[in-house]
Amino acid sequence: YGSYEELLQDPKVSVVYIGSIHSYHYQHTMLALQHGKHVLVEKPISVNKSQAEDMFKLATENNLFLMEAMWTFFFPTFIKAQELIKSGEIGDVYFCQSDFGFPFPKDVPRLWDPNMAGGCLLDIGVYPISICMSLLTNGKEDPLEIKATGVVEKGIDIFGTVTARYDNNKMFVASWHSLVQTESSTLIMGTKGSIKIQAPSHAPTNLTLTLHSPTRGTDGKVTTFSYPLPSDDNGVGLNFPGSTGFLYEAQAVQQCILLQKNQSDVVSHEHSLRVMSVIDEVKKQIALKYPFE
Repeated sequence: YGSYEELLQDPKVSVVYIGSIHSYHYQHTMLALQHGKHVLVEKPISVNKSQAEDMFKLATENNLFLMEAMWTFFFPTFIKAQELIKSGEIGDVYFCQSDFGFPFPKDVPRLWDPNMAGGCLLDIGVYPISICMSLLTNGKEDPLEIKATGVVEKGIDIFGTVTARYDNNKMFVASWHSLVQTESSTLIMGTKGSIKIQAPSHAPTNLTLTLHSPTRGTDGKVTTFSYPLPSDDNGVGLNFPGSTGFLYEAQAVQQCILLQKNQSDVVSHEHSLRVMSVIDEVKKQIALKYPFE
């Protein structure tokens, strides 16, 4: 194809995956929807909630599938964590903590350019925020209070942390960093035990379930669950670790479209909008605003 328009005019194309730079997610998604294509768009779905609302509105009006590509939620390890929480295995869940950080390479211009929505909040901070919101409330509640801190330099954020408090004494802490390697894991705490999604929790293959011992202050039964990544049978070179895990998400999107659904139950429009609401508030509190906003 010579252009995006040419691709989108091809009647043999029914669904497109948009993995362009953050600042183009809105433009490219709207273009695809206007051409009647179903869309899977990389996280974050947009740079702010207003854009996301427009995108979901257009998709719904035209009965087209649209989903934010939060691939993490389709990994068997993450699904197992949700099942353990739902079954009451760790009791009532009150706290979740997640982080993601690594030294950003200096030779990738988009990461450092505010005109491309650079920085680490949108690039990797969206992961711990979205993960915590899914595990703590299934993405169905808005926080009562949000407190964020971070550093913005030359128009982009360098690192940050957000604490969100919910009704019924629930809280999460999500952190992101572009200067240092963090543990990049997720911990969910309940009244009967805890679940640790081992690093990298955005593309997880292992989790540890720890149940409290009747003896105060000691750990009881510890169980590890492992789900290896799909193999790369074709020998295709991969740019990022764990990339074969995209298979889970792709299969889920295919199934949704075959069932004529316009959204996923796993990464719903509602969930993505709630995440963008938190991100918007974080941006406000740390004084992060991109030139094009």
